[in-house]
This record gives sequence, structure tokens and C-alpha cells, in this order.
Amino acid sequence: MKAEEPKRRRPASSRLTPYFRVFLEAAFLACLGLTTIAYGSVGVVPTGLATASFAAVTIASLAFPITAPRVRSVYGVAAFVGAVLWAWAYLQTWPVGNRSLFANRAWVMLNETLGGDRGFISVAPGVTWESLPALALPFLCFLSALRLFQGDEGAIRLWRALALFGLGLAVFGLFQELAFPDRLLFEPKKYYIGSLTATFINRNTAGTFFGLALVINVSVAMHYLKGVRLRALARRTLEGDFSVHGPERKALLYAAFCVAVATALFRTQSRGGVGATFIGVALQFTISAMRPLTADQSNPEAPRGSYVRRLVAGVLVLAAVFAMLAERSIYRMEDENGSGARLCVYQSILGALHDQLPWGAGFGAFEDTYRMYRLPECGGIAATWDRAHNVYLEGLLGFGAIFALAFSVGLATLTVTLIRGARMRHRLRHIPVGGIAGLALVMTHSLVDFSLQIPGFAVYFAAAMAAAATVSSAR
Repeated sequence: MKAEEPKRRRPASSRLTPYFRVFLEAAFLACLGLTTIAYGSVGVVPTGLATASFAAVTIASLAFPITAPRVRSVYGVAAFVGAVLWAWAYLQTWPVGNRSLFANRAWVMLNETLGGDRGFISVAPGVTWESLPALALPFLCFLSALRLFQGDEGAIRLWRALALFGLGLAVFGLFQELAFPDRLLFEPKKYYIGSLTATFINRNTAGTFFGLALVINVSVAMHYLKGVRLRALARRTLEGDFSVHGPERKALLYAAFCVAVATALFRTQSRGGVGATFIGVALQFTISAMRPLTADQSNPEAPRGSYVRRLVAGVLVLAAVFAMLAERSIYRMEDENGSGARLCVYQSILGALHDQLPWGAGFGAFEDTYRMYRLPECGGIAATWDRAHNVYLEGLLGFGAIFALAFSVGLATLTVTLIRGARMRHRLRHIPVGGIAGLALVMTHSLVDFSLQIPGFAVYFAAAMAAAATVSSAR
């Protein structure tokens, strides 16, 4: 009789790997939630803690090699762009001497007046040094998300977690506005009283966050809508049968989620947030409508122009809904004072760019640089601007010419990846399409605001782009 061979036991490391991944995924989501909930983690200490937490998760995630070649390419580009920007910002804090080609003119003039030979690229090297964690944070979030949430299943988990987190923050914001309108978490509300800000200080940041959360929830609702026969559902409803089954129940559930998030968005009264969200959702609807939206049989005899007519009609209906629900934001759009001040600031920044390019004035040193170039008509002496309200101009002013190169490479890589996903994927197409809409939303709003510079929103956006890029990079 042949002796039975003993069963081979897997190494302890391989048995622990699935549990370690689950632990790291939970840690990632906890870090993301805490970064957002802690007033957007604005400030040196909260940003430092958030960056240290994500750095630990990123280092631990190196235990999981990336299997998809295209995801490795996206990972490499993101790591390269982040490293280049961080390294240049770090070099801006190094002493380069008064007569160096890299020395900022402000230091040269100061040395000529007071004497001395110290010089830096940054106008305020101490401020730039303190800003380094905020620069690394979104890149760490993006890189760790690509490693931890690999494959379709991982990306779906992350995408739906972001959808539910956005819903939860929207419900909390609505409850807080209803029950405690003068409170911001545990503190009295000092700014934007009358506008919903949830856990954020600025209503524009809250508007961008809820806009992106709306895009994510809309994408999931449209995914389930593909399994719904609307004609059959409408016929049953007219006959008095209000029962829903399978995808119908999930589509209606996420539609309700979309209503809650949209309500929070409109209650922020953020002009830029609402306008950018309309652009994002309209683009999302346009791309999604290129393929059947429901399980109803399409009419092969329909004229060629029917798609265009349906699309135009849908966008008009969407615009009407936004116009009705965003009445308070539209009323604020009639106030030209804020827009006029921004235009004046932009003119001042353009004047500063003439002197600060190509090396930049120092990442995070906008406020110190802007004071030297502010035009007299920009709000008078009492007006203070600590951010440019334009991510692109502030990036150019802070980093210099290297920002244009790094930003273009990163944006082009992400855009090409998402477009490929929208073209090639079928069952999970809603995630790349949602990624395109979310990217358009944030890039548009960055023209007039600084939401992307708030750590609590930056990590949420980075996680969403990581999930969309993962799905887009699959076969």
C-alpha cells in the first residue's frame, strides 16, 4: 500500500498576505476619511500627520507588486512627476548664494540693502519647507491606491467606498446645517454661515468634493441602469405594480444617493463648484449615451440624428434641473465683485511670472510673493490673498517652468489612460467615464479656485483617479 504523501503547507508569509492586504486597504480608507473629516487637514500639523500616515501605507503597499503592465506605467509616471516636483521644491529651500543664477531677486535686493550673501530660490524657504508634506500627500495616496486596489475587483471596492463616503459626508452636512447651522464639527462656524460646508472650512472646497462625489454616485447608478428595462418598469408602475427587482432596486437606491449628494452640492452655494459639476455630469452623460443606457431594445430603424436629438434634449433637461436647484448659486454669480477681484489678482500674478520664471518663487510661498506684485486696485491695503484661486497660475509661480512640464506629462498620461478605458471597457465602462467627468470637473474648477490644494479633497480626488486608471488599464 502506497503511503500517503503529506499535504504541502503554504508558507506563513503567503497565508498572511490576504489578511495584510485587507488590513492595509482598511488603513488606507481610514487615513482618507480622517484626512477629509479633520477640517480638510488644513494646517501644518494635520497635513503632516496625514502625510506620515499615507507614507506608512505606501511603504507597506510595496509588498504587493503591480501585475498589470499599463498600471505599472501609470504608477511610474505618477512617481516620476511627484518626485520631480517634490525634489525641486526641496531644492528651492537650499541656500544658493547671493550671486547665484538661481537666487531669487528678492534676496538679491535684500542683500544689497542690508548686506549679506545668503540667497535662495524660494522667496520664503521656511514656508516652502513646511509645504513639502502637502505636496507629497496626494501622490502617496495615488501610488498606494494603485498597489492596494489592483484589478477590477479592487478598483470596484475603492470606487464604491468613495461613493458611500461622499454620500455619508453629504448626509452629515445636511443634518449639521439643519440642526446646528452655526457649528463646524466641534467648533463655532466663523466663515460661510448659511452655506453648507460639511467638514470643510471653505464652501468652494465642499462644492468640489460633493461635485466629484455626485459624479461617482451617478456612474454607479448608470451601471445598474444598464440592467433595467425602463419600458417594462414604467408599464408595471402604471398598472399599479410598484415592486422592483435586482438591478432596478440598486439603480433606484443609487439614484436616491445622487439626490442626497446633489442637495448637499447645491446647498454649498459654490458658484464654481456647481458650474464645474454641471460640466462634468454633462460630459459624463454625453459619453455614456454613446452606448445603450438601459436594457431596452434599441430601434434599428431610428434615424441617424436621433442620438444627437436625445443628447441635446438630455443636456437641456440637465441644465434646467441645475438651474432650478442651484438658484442661490446663480444669484451669487450675478455678484461680480468676487470675479473682478480674481481677475485683478490674475493680472498681478502675470506680472510676477515675468520676474519669477523660470525657477519659480517657491512652492507654498504665494502669499509672500503676491504682496510684492499686487496691483493697487486689487482690494486695497486690507485685502489679503493667501492663494491664487487658480491652481495653474499658482503652480507656475511657485515651481516655475518645471511645473508646466511635469503637470502636462501627468495630465496627458491620466487623460489618455481614461479615454482608452472609456473606449475599451464594457461592463465596467462607467468607472473610466466617471473618471473623465471627475477629471474635467476638478480641472475646470481649478481655473477659479484652490480646492485641489486642500489635502482633504486632494486625497479623495487622487483615490478616485487611481480607481479609474486601474479599470482603464485592464485588458
